[in-house]
Amino acid sequence: MGLTMRERHAISRELAAHFQKAGKKERGHMLDEFVRLTGYTRCYGAYLLRNCGRRQVRMIGGQRVIFVPGHARRPGAYRHRPGRYTSKPFLDALKQLWAKWTWSPMRVARPSAIIALRLP
Repeated sequence: MGLTMRERHAISRELAAHFQKAGKKERGHMLDEFVRLTGYTRCYGAYLLRNCGRRQVRMIGGQRVIFVPGHARRPGAYRHRPGRYTSKPFLDALKQLWAKWTWSPMRVARPSAIIALRLP
């Protein structure tokens, strides 16, 4: 079984300080070991070890977002995404389709029932 995300972040924070001060040959050996241990790709592992602990500013959706590579979100913090199929017109159309489906013989929808159903 692999490492949890918190364990990976702890390892990257620990190695990053040594990685940033090391010479080129030593960084290569450290990177090989880090990639083997965490399962990250070599490119992402190098990015993470170079930038761990430094604040990164990005524009996402027109908003300025500040994050720190190598640090997990605080416990209990979740991303909130809107539901994809929760709009009322979609659910109404789906309920109509299910209603027509259950009344058709052998539970196969009739083509006329599907054509008559108007989706938004």
